[in-house]
Amino acid sequence: MGKKPTRRVMDASHLSVDYQSLSRTDSRAVKAQRGEDLAAEAKNVAINSRIAEHAIATLPSVHTMLHNSYAIIDTELRRLGRQSHRGGLDRADTAQFEKYAASLVRLVKMEHEVRDNSSLDAMSDKELTEEVVKKLQESTDE
Repeated sequence: MGKKPTRRVMDASHLSVDYQSLSRTDSRAVKAQRGEDLAAEAKNVAINSRIAEHAIATLPSVHTMLHNSYAIIDTELRRLGRQSHRGGLDRADTAQFEKYAASLVRLVKMEHEVRDNSSLDAMSDKELTEEVVKKLQESTDE
């Protein structure tokens, strides 16, 4: 018969850092060292890059998600419309209609934000600077 495995409890408290008791300089130094150590360890960890590429490639675009959301809301609103012509909407259907209307408003706002962000991304630094100066002047004029 072989040896029975023993349970060893290790006290690692001497390895921990009490950030509260450190001075600001020491705290910054420890955090910087921690970042360097993590970066060094990350270089040694092999990552399957094909999995990462696949996961990124299968994510839907924002435009696709917006389009799908519009399609779902359109389908549900059409269903509620048909139901209202047949016999009217009950309390639950009315609540659903309110939720769909609110979701539609949120989607439109989100789409405008996406368009604004993509137009900002397409601007050159000079155009972006001019736009920021213009907005700042408009806000100070009010």
